[in-house]
Amino acid sequence: MSHLTLPLNLLFLILTLYLSFTAGDLDFFTHSDYHADLIATNISIPRGLLIDEAGDILVLSRGASSIIALHQAQNDGSTYSQTLIVNGTGLGLNHGIEYRNQFLYASSGSTVYRWPYVPGQRSQIDNNLRETVISNISVPDENKVNTRTLIFDEDDLLYVTINSDIRLDNDSTRCRMRRFNLTGERDEGGIDFETGEIFADGLRNEVGLAFDCSGVMWGVENAGGADYLIRDDLGGWIHDYNPAEEINRFDKPVGTHYGYPYCFGSYNLSGYQVGMQFAWPTAMGDGIHSDEWCRTRANNEPATFFMPAHTAPLDIEFYCNACDDANLPKGAFPCSFRNAAVITFHGSMNISTPVGYMVALYPFDPTTRAPTGETITILEDMSQHTDALSKERRFRPVSAVFHGQGHLIVSADTTDQIIKVTYNKNKSGSGSGPRATFYTLILCMLHSFVFYA
Repeated sequence: MSHLTLPLNLLFLILTLYLSFTAGDLDFFTHSDYHADLIATNISIPRGLLIDEAGDILVLSRGASSIIALHQAQNDGSTYSQTLIVNGTGLGLNHGIEYRNQFLYASSGSTVYRWPYVPGQRSQIDNNLRETVISNISVPDENKVNTRTLIFDEDDLLYVTINSDIRLDNDSTRCRMRRFNLTGERDEGGIDFETGEIFADGLRNEVGLAFDCSGVMWGVENAGGADYLIRDDLGGWIHDYNPAEEINRFDKPVGTHYGYPYCFGSYNLSGYQVGMQFAWPTAMGDGIHSDEWCRTRANNEPATFFMPAHTAPLDIEFYCNACDDANLPKGAFPCSFRNAAVITFHGSMNISTPVGYMVALYPFDPTTRAPTGETITILEDMSQHTDALSKERRFRPVSAVFHGQGHLIVSADTTDQIIKVTYNKNKSGSGSGPRATFYTLILCMLHSFVFYA
């Protein structure tokens, strides 16, 4: 072999294959042991996900203000049909979705609605049957951070989050989780949000909520988008790697304050351990809030676990399926993952080096009831380390939910896609999806050319 120069015909073939494999495809890489299938590619800005009792996947479409049911059209596990369940035109449905006691719930920035629903019905609900459950939720002027996460506990109490409307708030008025009892009579206009019990306070952007396998509520907090963090006594500009994103455990007394906007936890700060509590510089001049104040748990409950800054966690889901390794459905996650949490990371927006853009599994220690510290990446954007794609085209996962068959369902809002992830340990290969297949093919072609040239 005298040289490795690629002939023009091979370069042309590679370019042709690249265009055919990449046009319109999602740019994610499935890590070893997992396989991913795209089961929907045309749902406008999919956000919240729900698996109903019949096994149908309900998707809240922010772009269409609607709820769509996905159900298997065939038994091949990859072909799904779509049915419009709720036409919410004009309602501004944008994120939250829940089901309880024959009712389907969904949220806009200002309101929580519900419709009568039978799991597996696969037919559109009459809009005249819509009820307003909660109203008067404050909507920020810029109308940006206006998602309202919904979750029910075992006593049928409904929890609704409200999130920061600016980069750094003056107080925690908009940074709370409220709890509602929906039994009994209520006005046609719904329950006033401000009358709900403050279940947890000081939560900047607690988008993801879930109960673990023991019935304890957890949340993931998007803390890193707050105002640029500068403290001269800590090195000046520390915003690139701080504050830490958080996993919070909500087993403390009702009304416990979790810090924001007075305190933050460090992630990468020279001379300090991860999670060390500090006061926000904007709060330090009031004569009350200081680093010492923030390190007093009576004032500020620190997170249970801290994650890299700016990764933007948006959902958490625990693997609580009944499990028997000898009789697992094909592609189900293994029983060793039971009690682990899956977290979606929407990805950074305002730092030079992109981070996040992935779905990862966090094993939990049964003794400490906290993450072990191990991170197992399942899906990851393929371009984040090279900045090859715009943020509008990157893989930006939002919600994740486990199907009864032990498969993981993920929504990605910037690419309008729903992904089914199955466990694939006994099969060779470390990636799936069109883009991974393309790279594998190109490597094989190059290897053949070099070997035979």
